[in-house]
Amino acid sequence: MLYALAGSKLILATIGLRLAIEFIVNHKECAGNNLKQKIDDLHQQLIIDSDQVDLLHRIRKKGNEGAHRAKGMSSKEIIAGMSIIEGLLERLYNGPARHEKTISQAKLLLKDEDDD
Repeated sequence: MLYALAGSKLILATIGLRLAIEFIVNHKECAGNNLKQKIDDLHQQLIIDSDQVDLLHRIRKKGNEGAHRAKGMSSKEIIAGMSIIEGLLERLYNGPARHEKTISQAKLLLKDEDDD
């Protein structure tokens, strides 16, 4: 998406954002027959909050316009959309591993008083 944005390929970047959401909901095995329903299922599973579900639907709709009407987002909209997707990826994929590492390290470093 960055290359599309840098090359002013705004329609391509718009469709790419929608596609990123599609990959996420498919990887999370969200229920539904279409992307709208799958995004709603992410919310039902408490994976995303109401602000995030609203923003993902906005990206979905704009991605549909990009694919079917050749209408792209503005560069500012694409940057905002990329931030939303990046935050979601961080929360779903990087965050849990980082949390687990922090817990493991803390267990090693913070001794229980009964251990002394």
